[in-house]
Amino acid sequence: MEQRSIANLSGDYYERTIAKLSSKLPPTLAMILATEASVFHYLTHNDTTTAINEKSFTYHKKSTAKSSILVFLFLLITETIVVHYLVYEKHPLLANFLTFFSIYALVQVSGILRSMKQRLITMNATTKMLTLRYGFASQTAIAYKEIKSITQSRKSRDTLKGHISLSPFEMIDSTNIFLELHTEQTLTKTYGITKRFTSISLFVDEPDKFITAIQEVLTLSEDSGT
Repeated sequence: MEQRSIANLSGDYYERTIAKLSSKLPPTLAMILATEASVFHYLTHNDTTTAINEKSFTYHKKSTAKSSILVFLFLLITETIVVHYLVYEKHPLLANFLTFFSIYALVQVSGILRSMKQRLITMNATTKMLTLRYGFASQTAIAYKEIKSITQSRKSRDTLKGHISLSPFEMIDSTNIFLELHTEQTLTKTYGITKRFTSISLFVDEPDKFITAIQEVLTLSEDSGT
């Protein structure tokens, strides 16, 4: 997703920060600073916001990723303590670097987990846009007219050309929705990293409700000829 597309989303803290910084700084630097600021914001705030005429869908309540990530964080803390103790005596500088890196990873992943319940998947009737989010770790805005099909599926499609997963933790995360698009779209990740795709897998807590909502707007688009 291009930088101007991000700024036109519903306008939560992350998106407002990107828009504000992009007006004063190069896009890449703006994305880096917005990511770092968002880590601490979502760790300390709980400000879920949806715009008027938006339907929202959660994806953090039933996902298998949350429990797996919590286990990972526990192991990371344990490993950090052990490695620091073993390495510090002979290589204090290396030990401090590894400890800092581990703490940084711990804080960032924790921020992503916290942001998942604040940055929801939304459908906006005014802009006719579907916005897929995974915390502040990844997001994309897709026009209704670009949606080709939607199915409920847990099948892995990693080998499918042009396919990606919305989740940055796809190795341990589950999916239950497969979305196919008419044209290539862009997924924006942390620090402004982008990936192009023509189909995407994701998880929502209520897949039947989500699919029905998408099919309704697709039917309306067909009836109106748009």
